[in-house]
Amino acid sequence: MFFKRKIKKLTGLISFFDLLVFSSFPLIGYFLSHKKLFPSSLIFTSFFIALAIALENRVEGYKINPKDSQRGNLPFFISPNHLFYLKLFYLSLYFSGALLTFIFSKSSLIWILLSIIFAILYNNNKINPKKRPPLDSILHLLGPFSFTIGGSLWDGGSLKKVLPFGVVFSFLFTAGYWNHLYLDKKRDEEMGIKTMAHILNPKTLRVGTLIFFSLADLLLSFLLYKELWILSIIAAFVFLTTFFSGLIIKNPKKYRKIYRTAHLFLLIIIFFYFTGFLKF
Repeated sequence: MFFKRKIKKLTGLISFFDLLVFSSFPLIGYFLSHKKLFPSSLIFTSFFIALAIALENRVEGYKINPKDSQRGNLPFFISPNHLFYLKLFYLSLYFSGALLTFIFSKSSLIWILLSIIFAILYNNNKINPKKRPPLDSILHLLGPFSFTIGGSLWDGGSLKKVLPFGVVFSFLFTAGYWNHLYLDKKRDEEMGIKTMAHILNPKTLRVGTLIFFSLADLLLSFLLYKELWILSIIAAFVFLTTFFSGLIIKNPKKYRKIYRTAHLFLLIIIFFYFTGFLKF
């Protein structure tokens, strides 16, 4: 029972959805750039760095306020010693990801290192960019951009050709972040954290969210048109779904379910098309 509680406490620190999202950026970048399944070296690199980001985010958030790292109704206490060992663990994960990149794809190294730097800057409890808008939004743009480019250039490639993919996913991630700020407004206020959601009124924040989503979806639709027109049509449908549901639905939690489902649907269609399981 003791070890079961310890494991539950550790897994309570990690949002597995965040882990999935963070690790997907370089994998999707590689997939769209090379139009084939990603190599195992990139899978391990993405996972190590994504796990480090997710764990560091919770640990550094805990240092600011233990409630910030609470998952659901699971309150917990982490001793200073455990915090130290957790920090060593996620730093070793960052190092492992960078080392794998150096070994398998030197062309991606600078981009992977940049993504690690941006993640560490955002998570740092002393800087706490969430309280310093728009620094938090800038880091949310730069982090996924560099991580996606790093994956796109794995096994080589043209930087000019893969830059738009980085822009698409940096805009998507930032749009989701702005919606999340609105969702967490009350919770952040209770912890004494003043974010972009407290500076901008809800309407302005929602408009900004829609602009980021629209730019990302329209750019992706344009990029997919070069490959196959029907993929472009599906991406345009996702744009319309995300845009108009954002105008109609005011609840950020309900809106989050819609845009996540719509974009997941699009990515699954793209995946099955490029792997040959789906033909048009």
